[in-house]
Amino acid sequence: MISKLTHASPTEAYEVEFEAITIKILRRLYEKAFVFPFKPLIKHKQVGWKPDIALVDRSLEYWYVIEVETIDHSLERHVVPQVIAFRDGDYGDDAIKIVASSTGLPIKEAATLVNHIPRNIAVVSNYFDPNWQSVLSSENIQYQSITVFQEIERWGAVLVEGILAPPTRSVGFGIVDASNKVISLHNNSFWKNGQYNIFALDGISKWDCFLKAEKAWLIKRRGTFDFPDQRIVQFILQDDGSLSLHIPY
Repeated sequence: MISKLTHASPTEAYEVEFEAITIKILRRLYEKAFVFPFKPLIKHKQVGWKPDIALVDRSLEYWYVIEVETIDHSLERHVVPQVIAFRDGDYGDDAIKIVASSTGLPIKEAATLVNHIPRNIAVVSNYFDPNWQSVLSSENIQYQSITVFQEIERWGAVLVEGILAPPTRSVGFGIVDASNKVISLHNNSFWKNGQYNIFALDGISKWDCFLKAEKAWLIKRRGTFDFPDQRIVQFILQDDGSLSLHIPY
């Protein structure tokens, strides 16, 4: 019964326990993602930091590095320096190995994910604080809270505030055929027969997309085609629906 529940004091919540609860809740909320402990050493300005959790989209369009915090910790001195490091720092082989072992991806694909798939940073706290939301948003860090309501010796219900919504997604890697002015890539649920407006270094251009078997073929309608032959390119979808083309390597 809800009437029997009492709100857990933030200072009473141990971070290890809250982290375990957070993993369980995130797995329920984001069933199309892998959610697992993620504690590689991330280096930023000659200092090493360790996050808590990773959330990896199963279609490999995006992923999150998540810091779990209790609200009694200092936002400015403790939380913000960490998440800036996760946003701007260097991810090494240990990060790749953890992703591979936790998702079942081959090492090469895990490396592609860590190094080239849009990475988002988020903080999950055990109580919602609008100041945390404001400060973290100014650093392009997403914020979610999971407030635990407890009965005696167990947690009975949770209140989740905020949602993890990736602003960018990877919708495929293609290979350039410069002689035919074509980019080919593996067909997935995003691509359809038709026309796309794609932003690249020379501005926005119209591209025709043709699907055949397991391939999508993109042909630029007009303008120069300045992509090196056999170069790998990446297509990024923004949350406003715009599509851009990048050379990731």
